[in-house]
Parts: sequence; C-alpha cells; structure tokens
Amino acid sequence: MNNYYYTVGDVKKISIWQLLEGIKKSCSGYKSAKLTWTIGGSIGFDAFVGGEIESFVHLYYRQADVITKEKRDFGYKVFLTTTPCYFGGKRYWFQCPTCGGRAGTLYKLGNYFTCRNCAHLTYESKRENRRYPRFFQIYGIRSAYKARELKSKIKRYSYAGKITKKFSRVLKLQDIFLESISREKEINGLVSFGNKRI
Repeated sequence: MNNYYYTVGDVKKISIWQLLEGIKKSCSGYKSAKLTWTIGGSIGFDAFVGGEIESFVHLYYRQADVITKEKRDFGYKVFLTTTPCYFGGKRYWFQCPTCGGRAGTLYKLGNYFTCRNCAHLTYESKRENRRYPRFFQIYGIRSAYKARELKSKIKRYSYAGKITKKFSRVLKLQDIFLESISREKEINGLVSFGNKRI
C-alpha cells in the first residue's frame, strides 16, 4: 500500500498549458523556452506539436541526483496525446513516462516528472478532516484544558525519583496539544486560536 504523504503543492510541476502556450492555437509548431519556479530551479524544454512527426516535449534540466547526490543532467522526451474537443479542434495531454496514462500536469518527486498517481501525490484538501474541519484545534484545546485542570490537582510530581502517574498524564496531554498545533499548521499553514497566532 502506498503512503500518499506529499501533496501536489509540495513539489515542482509543469502543466501542458504552460508549455504549449502560443502554439496550441495553430495546432502545429515548435517552441523552445525555459520555465522557472518561484521556489527555485528551472527547466528548459523543446515542444514539437503536430506535423508529420509524433508530438512530444523534450525536457532538460540539471539537479543533484536523489540517490548519489551528484549534479547530473537530465534530458528525456515526454510524448503528447490528444483528445477531440466538443466544438472542434483537439486538446493536448502529457503521456506519463512511467505508466503511459494521460495527464494535464506532471510532477517531479525524485529525478523525473511523472503523473500524480505515479508520484504518489495527493491533494491538500484530501488530507483535511471534512466532517470536523477544526478537529485538531478542538482536540488540542480540550487536551490543554484537561492538562491544566489535572495539574492543579497534583500534589506530587515525582515520588522516589520517578514521575507520578498523574504528572505523566499531564505530560501526555501537553504532548497531544503540541502535536495538534503542528498538525493544524501542517494542514493550514498557520494556526490561529482566538486572537493569538502561533
């Protein structure tokens, strides 16, 4: 079973619409350009669309290899496929280099660009608890109140050099509170409890 840990927002991506902008309307042509991400890095590409040869995009970029950590040049073809549009014309898609499936966007997790399924990526919205969207905030606040209440009742924090069971429970509730904050930050980027921002 695959662990879908990363989301599509965590990795670099290229979409067919970015690459073929300007030559899609003519349904045939050549385009050579460079795409730069705001998070750093860039990729060069040559796009060949229509005509007598099969349509493809040639991607080339340099990066540190995921396994060996050495700088390495990457260059490979990603073939394009088309589907007919309802009002005429055709729509271009990437053909995933790994599975051969149709994709509008390719994602780079590792050394190569693949489709979302092959990269084992999920959407950020899939990780949210839809039934209780503020679950981690509520759970964290509740555990913080329980910890405070239990701490006020504790007479001894340790006995014979060991932590008491009640104080151990307080520490566990405080850990739950801190974990809920980090989970909420992971999901939403920034957590706000009332007027405070953490």
